[in-house]
Amino acid sequence: MTTHDLPPTAGYLEHVHVDLRHELGLLTRDLDEEVEFDRQEQAEMLEVLRQRGLLRAEGDEEATIEALHKYLAWTPALLRGISVSDLAGDTRIINQPGTDEEYPNWRLPLAGHDGTPLLLDDLVTSPWARRLARCVR
Repeated sequence: MTTHDLPPTAGYLEHVHVDLRHELGLLTRDLDEEVEFDRQEQAEMLEVLRQRGLLRAEGDEEATIEALHKYLAWTPALLRGISVSDLAGDTRIINQPGTDEEYPNWRLPLAGHDGTPLLLDDLVTSPWARRLARCVR
């Protein structure tokens, strides 16, 4: 669902990438216009998930993240992976393209959705990580 140059899925759904790019002066259009574009793009994707029966109309963030990963699993790709940030529930961007010293690229410790640091060992026993992994089988 993501790469090292994109926000974790939870962060994408919360528009953290728009907020960060705004804070860093990297937006190429007005903030309101960027937020509206992002919301429209997400609405279109969520509608596809609903049409395919992967997401209920009232789906919360966790259900949406699971649905997105299930949708990915429907592709013919023979190799699938889940980002460690998604497994942890992290929302923060690991690498912000277009920055050097302005953002701590590659220096953020892994954290859960609440910002609490996590060890990789914690992912092995994480109910959320296990749920998400089942989505791409």
